[in-house]
Amino acid sequence: MSDTSTHHPHITVAAIIEKENRFLVVKEKEDGRILYNQPAGHLRPRETILEALHREVLKKPVGLQKSLVSSGFINTTVP
Repeated sequence: MSDTSTHHPHITVAAIIEKENRFLVVKEKEDGRILYNQPAGHLRPRETILEALHREVLKKPVGLQKSLVSSGFINTTVP
């Protein structure tokens, strides 16, 4: 008998943004502790990985000027 249930994986996307050998991190608080992470988030239903990366990078208040999707990567201009 085959399994007819649908698997719904939880997919996380993250961006590594570097400029002049410095890396962007996001300060977060979890369970009373301060954590530093890359801009990241979960893939939404019917969203592509590139769309999720674009959304996560641009929603962070880091002053990114523009973002271009190109060849499977997000190329971002950092001021």
